[in-house]
Amino acid sequence: MVTSLVPAVPAGEPDMAALPRRVDRPKGAELLTQYFFPTNARTLETWSIPWILVRGRAVCETADLFAYAQALLDAAPRLAKHPKAKPPGSHGTPRLSRCPRHLAAAGTEAETSA
Repeated sequence: MVTSLVPAVPAGEPDMAALPRRVDRPKGAELLTQYFFPTNARTLETWSIPWILVRGRAVCETADLFAYAQALLDAAPRLAKHPKAKPPGSHGTPRLSRCPRHLAAAGTEAETSA
């Protein structure tokens, strides 16, 4: 069975009363993926939110986690189109090698074909 990280139907606003008060990184990443955007537990290690070490597990307040995620969304730039999108039909120019061996081979091919 294949599961997607992004839910098929948007989850809407999170009901904080129905969610756990504190979560560890894997559960936090799961909730963020469900309610905000795809992320993983390793990403949460870099976020500047207060973590509490309980019995060897780092946990944080769910409200703090969601507030930080919302701040990231609010600060994200709004784009009119995908930044790497190219107009239809434009394939760019082929990349030419600068390797001396390739240049020499191209020169000999040009001489033999002429």
